[in-house]
Amino acid sequence: MRFQGRLLLNFFIGIFLVFLFSSACSLGGPEPDTNVAWQDEILIASECGLDGLPCCPEKDQPCLYGQVCCVDPNNPGRSKCLEECSCGGFKQFCCATGEACGAGLACRLGECALCGQEGAACCDDGGECFGQLACHNDRCAVCGLAGNPCCAQETACAGMGAPDATRTECQNGLCAYCGFEAMIACSGNPACNQSHLLNNNKCLGCGGYNQPCCAGDGEGRERCGTGLFCNLGFCLRET
Repeated sequence: MRFQGRLLLNFFIGIFLVFLFSSACSLGGPEPDTNVAWQDEILIASECGLDGLPCCPEKDQPCLYGQVCCVDPNNPGRSKCLEECSCGGFKQFCCATGEACGAGLACRLGECALCGQEGAACCDDGGECFGQLACHNDRCAVCGLAGNPCCAQETACAGMGAPDATRTECQNGLCAYCGFEAMIACSGNPACNQSHLLNNNKCLGCGGYNQPCCAGDGEGRERCGTGLFCNLGFCLRET
């Protein structure tokens, strides 16, 4: 029995030594080499030499796939790989002489980009945009909407005169909400929509529960909604 016990003890000791040796080898072994040459090559290729990207400097082949290296006529230090070197076309460099870009294009950041369309840059000809668009912050936006430029037509804003929460008017060249809950007063009549009070050039809701009483009907009476009564200037529920 003692002999068998010693054998069993020696077996477990041997297993423990093997585990300890393998762990030490894994912890103390050399680190894998992560600086692989092909990774640097891919990084360089993604930064230059491809279509629309800068030409690769100090390379026998500055552009790949048969493209040519084109230099910005307005900035010799800037280049890009293109099918052919010309200026004034879409995504091409702006020309240094004559018209910077062709029709429907505008020179932005040294390149010709689409202009006059919604979300695109305003055209160089006086900041013009196509159709029902207007130039705002050098971008073409739909006119007449709240936050957008006013339209040049008689109805400058889509919500002019609306009796609800869509009411807008043209203020400082932009369409702005006015006349209803917590918005500024409109310049036209009425300054505030129905069920609103004018207070410090803002239109505050009135007549609802715990809201200020609305203005009277000309006889000094104040008004509240159905089931409410005016008490000390506020509408409360009837008991």
